[in-house]
Amino acid sequence: FAEGVSEPAKIAKDVAAGAVLVASINALAVGYLVFYDNLVSWPYQVFNRLRLSHVDLIVAALVLVGLIVIGVKAATRQRSYLRGGWPSGHAAVAFAAWVAITALAVRTAYAAPLSAVALIMAVLTAQSRVQAGIHSFLEVLAGAILGSVVMMIVLAVFRPF
Repeated sequence: FAEGVSEPAKIAKDVAAGAVLVASINALAVGYLVFYDNLVSWPYQVFNRLRLSHVDLIVAALVLVGLIVIGVKAATRQRSYLRGGWPSGHAAVAFAAWVAITALAVRTAYAAPLSAVALIMAVLTAQSRVQAGIHSFLEVLAGAILGSVVMMIVLAVFRPF
């Protein structure tokens, strides 16, 4: 918080955030009860769709990378889930995208140049986070490793190329 923000204001913000969390959980529970019949077969449909669609699989994997980054930041009690801290979410998503592009391009005539351009973009993304002072080199390295490994696992499980 900025200088001069009172302690009661901080407490009110925390209470409001807690109320939003409780309301969200309740909404999920009610939605589950209302749509239970339609949700029973849902995991199988999602699994099959991910196995058949490259785009859906990669988008889901990138979202998973982002959620894992936020989860790690929450578990390690970072100062902010969305700015700075360990690991770098930008680096994680950039390197996950590099792995995905490389996997998709592996059987094309342009595999090496596509992978190289994607890697350069991922490295530039990571470097910009360090240069801006938002992350340290180790935070960016952790994000790069996390994103790459998660994408490799998702691709190996759902769609071996």
